[in-house]
Amino acid sequence: MSYCTLCKSGSYLLNNTCISSGPQEYWANNDANRCDPCLDNCENFQNEYTCDLCKENYYWYEDACSQSCPSGFWKNTQTRKCEQCSQICAECSALTTCTACHEGTYLSGGTCSANCPESTWRNNQTRVCDNCQDGCQKCETEASCDLCKSQYFWNGTGCSRDCPDNTEKDPANRNCVPIEITSGLKTTAVIMQASVTTALASSSIAAVVSEGNPTLLWGLMNLCQDCFYLLFLNIEYPQSLNYFLEMFSVGRLRFMPNF
Repeated sequence: MSYCTLCKSGSYLLNNTCISSGPQEYWANNDANRCDPCLDNCENFQNEYTCDLCKENYYWYEDACSQSCPSGFWKNTQTRKCEQCSQICAECSALTTCTACHEGTYLSGGTCSANCPESTWRNNQTRVCDNCQDGCQKCETEASCDLCKSQYFWNGTGCSRDCPDNTEKDPANRNCVPIEITSGLKTTAVIMQASVTTALASSSIAAVVSEGNPTLLWGLMNLCQDCFYLLFLNIEYPQSLNYFLEMFSVGRLRFMPNF
């Protein structure tokens, strides 16, 4: 049995034996005529410093085959190398497919941009364009909405196609606004205000009541009821009507408005 320590040119020493070519994971060192081990996790190689192809699930980066790539690089499964991302990406899964963005830009659809598409908002913490809530066209946060989509209306907490009770749709601003008092009730309020002003100008309430005219007294009681109902609806009164309500109160007439 031969025991070699040095091989002739064209053969290579491995385990004290001269062979014509080295097995996988070894490379032929022509200078020393021996088989030297290649780099760890390297499948195809030229010498102890260079790997042409890493093993499966390993990627070449800075003179070594590794299972991970540094930030700003992506794993190219074809070449089994760590390739640098496009400049617009902080991190990526392919050359131009961003998974994270640089400061001042935001991720949307695999790309980074300073602005976000409609119906999304710029999340400065994650640097991602996050979706606005349903029915919202423009927003600054997830919980707010600056403008609802067409046919949607802001109801105070979100955008909806219908407005809550006692509100109506404002198509111009896409908001739900309090329902306006009907024109008939407005007219009634104006008439009552004018009547009270005239009554105060001609005589005092005490004089009217002391005359004992039941028809007039009943009319004033109904008028008082209507006035307090308008107050219940938060209608603003002129100063003269406020003065009337102070003098001609429900308590003095022992009367409870029928709300």
